[in-house]
This record gives sequence, C-alpha cells and structure tokens, in this order.
Amino acid sequence: MVICYTINMPNLKCNLNIIGFTIIEVMMVVAIVGILAALAIPVSTTMSANNDANTLTAQVSASLKLAKSEALARNLNVNVCAMSAANTYTCNNTAANWQFGWMVVDSSGNPIKVFTPSNSQAITVNPAANLIYNSFGLVPTAAAAPIVFTIKPTGCSKGYSISINTGGLPTSTLLTCP
Repeated sequence: MVICYTINMPNLKCNLNIIGFTIIEVMMVVAIVGILAALAIPVSTTMSANNDANTLTAQVSASLKLAKSEALARNLNVNVCAMSAANTYTCNNTAANWQFGWMVVDSSGNPIKVFTPSNSQAITVNPAANLIYNSFGLVPTAAAAPIVFTIKPTGCSKGYSISINTGGLPTSTLLTCP
C-alpha cells in the first residue's frame, strides 16, 4: 500500500503512474540510430559525388553551347580553353587537365565567360588542346580527331564523357567506373 502525503497542498493528487524510459531502452535507440547513420554516410557520399559529376557536366556543356552561339553571333572564332592556373585569365592551349577552370574567349583573347569548377572533380580533355569554334559555329578540328571531355568524380561511381562533333554540339554519355 502506497500512501501519498500532501502537506499544505490539498489540491495535489498522488500520481503513481511514473512515465519515462529505462536505460536499456535508451541504449537500444542510440544503437539503432548509430547503425542507420553508419549505413547512410557511404550512400550520401556516393550521391554527392554523382551530383558533383552531373553539375560539372552541365557546366562544361553550357560553356560549349555558349562558345558556339557566341561564334555565330560575333561572326568570328571563339575558343574554349583551360585556365593556366587558378584565378588567372590566360589560356593553357596544351592542357589535358582542366581542374583550374576554363574560359570562353574571343579571337583576340578577351574572356567572354570564365567557368570555375564547382568542385574538385577530374576533367580531362583528349586531345589536349583548346577548342576553337569558327564563325559558322563549327569545330573543324573535331573531324580529324574527336574531342572528348571526361568527367570522373573522386572515388568514381559514375562519370560522364562529352564528345564534340564537327557541328560543335556536345553529346554526353554516362560512364561506369571500374
């Protein structure tokens, strides 16, 4: 028999239903949350790398389409080239790796638009050279050897290949990584 004493508090009622969790229940919840977090972190890392590759592919494609349209609008050659170093606005016409960014420049070398990568993905170009759109919006060098941009995230789960045809249009293809 439980006796409740209410001294000087006549309206206080004795409540014997104690609500709470035991330490075992709390430990089980913490363990389950820990296991779920351990499973979710690798998935979110892969998803983030894939989103970075998608973003970078869209940036490269947008720069190529911009160069084509500027060449047609200005009726002169427009180059897409790798930046020689971070935060510099000079072209490196023999760079195979475009990690510092790239520019769309007119035939005088004046930048039309500068693109800096939104992440540190690997962008390689084969053959290593700048891409020149002539005044007709065509890429004559693509007839001799196809120009291919390859974008692969670190810890690659998927990447993209962007091919340029003589018409200057970019076509992206999904790559699977080994």
